[in-house]
Amino acid sequence: MHDKCVIVEDVECALVTSANFTRRAQEQNTECGVLLEAPTFAQHLARQWLGLIDGGLVMEAS
Repeated sequence: MHDKCVIVEDVECALVTSANFTRRAQEQNTECGVLLEAPTFAQHLARQWLGLIDGGLVMEAS
């Protein structure tokens, strides 16, 4: 299983889930996830992603 992460813009919470963000996945797959309302965790996760972007290892989606 691999994770997908969403960090809310205000960096107050983060969603970590196995779900793909497609209609088929949302309607047919069995997935699990957790919404973490933890600013410290969300900020740490955001910094990790920004470091990967700055390092050219991933591209920022628009």
